[in-house]
Amino acid sequence: MITEQEIRIARFCIETAKAKGADGARVSLGKSAMDGYTFLNGGLDKVTHSADRSIYITLYADGRYGGF
Repeated sequence: MITEQEIRIARFCIETAKAKGADGARVSLGKSAMDGYTFLNGGLDKVTHSADRSIYITLYADGRYGGF
């Protein structure tokens, strides 16, 4: 679930881009989590957990765009 703080950050990115001269901006937020289990010789060997957050910004200006 995307939090209110993350939504505020996305809006800040869009407002800042437009204030700096972009004609428009799009922000994509991503979150993922993964659990991994490794077994060796029939028994549990290792447990791993990873979490990732990302923000992707597309800027539109003068008929062109770029993604960051």
